[in-house]
Formats: sequence, C-alpha cells, structure tokens
Amino acid sequence: AQGVFEPSLVRDLNVRLGRIAEERLNDDARAIRAYVHAVEQAGDDPDLLAALDRLYERVGDRQALADVIERRAGVASDPNAEAELLFRLASLQIREFGDPASGLGSLRAALERNPGHALATQELERLAKREDLFEEASEVLERVYRMQGSTERLAAVYTRRVELARSAEERVEMRRSLARVLEDDARDPLGAQRVLEAALREEPSDAGLLEELERLAPMTGDWRGAAAVLREAVDGAT
Repeated sequence: AQGVFEPSLVRDLNVRLGRIAEERLNDDARAIRAYVHAVEQAGDDPDLLAALDRLYERVGDRQALADVIERRAGVASDPNAEAELLFRLASLQIREFGDPASGLGSLRAALERNPGHALATQELERLAKREDLFEEASEVLERVYRMQGSTERLAAVYTRRVELARSAEERVEMRRSLARVLEDDARDPLGAQRVLEAALREEPSDAGLLEELERLAPMTGDWRGAAAVLREAVDGAT
C-alpha cells in the first residue's frame, strides 16, 4: 500500500530536489517547481522564499518575483532587511509594472521600517516630482527629513507646497508653514521673514501675518524690508 508522507518529509524531499535541479542540473524551472511544492508544505519559510526569489530573478519572471518579495517582507524579522525587500518591490512596481501609486505605498512602508534607506528616499523624491503623487510622497519625505535633520530638503518640500497651492488662501497658509520651518528647523529667521513678506503682499489684511512679521523684524534687524511690505499693505488698503 502507498504510504502517506508527512508534510515535513515532503518538504525536505522537495528542497533536496530543488537544490539538485538548481546546482547540479542547471534546471531552474524544475528547481522552481520543487521549491514551490516545498513552500506549499512548509508555509512561507524564509530560506525557501529566498531560493524562489533568486530563481525568479534569474528566469525573469517579474510578477512571480514581486509576489515572493512581498511574502519575504511579510516574514522578515529584521526591519532593515524588510525595508530593502520593500524597496525592491517598489522598484518592480514602478519600473516593470508601471504602477507608481503602489510603488509609493511600498516606499512608504520601507521608510517606516528604515527612515535612513537612501535609495528608497531617492526613489520617493523622484515620485514627488509628479504633481499627482506629490501630496502623499511629501508627507513621507517630511517625516524622513525631520528624522534625518535635513532642513534644506524639508524647506524645499514646503516651498513646493506653496507652488502647488490652488488658491490664494491655501498659498498663504503654506507660506506660513514654510516660514515656521525656516525659523524653527533651518534657523533662518531672515528667510522666514521673506516668506511672510510674500504672503503679506498676497493677503495684506491678515493680522496674523502682520504680527509674525513684527516679531521677526527685531530678530533679523531687517526693518527696511518689513516697512516696505507694511507700506504696500497700507497703500493697498487706501
């Protein structure tokens, strides 16, 4: 009578078959089938998924590769390793599948695991150049830049928000936020004053902007610039 093999034995047999097919027979297709059967018995074992990752990469099966990378990320115990896997997934989603929105989600997850992942940050910066993805990408970049202390890049994010504002009111609020970043994070009160001056030119009746400008002028010593903007506001009101 035919015996019933234990799942662990079936797994081990398939692992051995996969190793022989890959290393001795140079038969990647057979190796893939064997490792897939082993995973069916053992579940998402990290070593087996790593073997499938290697083989799918070699044979160029991008969809299967993306699936196995995502599964590897799901069982990774090290945050840095998980971040690297999520970055690889994002690269496939963006470049191979033409799905930058999904790629952005994977990059967000990668940077949550490892905010210092330089390549994920660079990829996200490229996506942020797209107006349709900027809002979501900029939220992640802002958090990363704050954690890294990258004040110039943080200010650049807020500058871009000013440029993309859809109304005068929204633009004034974005300038107010940019001014706070320049003053508090970049330690650039003069730059903050310049931003508030631009906001005041657009909305001269905003009392809050006037108060902020009067607060900054003694810090920067640039009373001339503040007076010029205030004169423009007075002239505009008469």
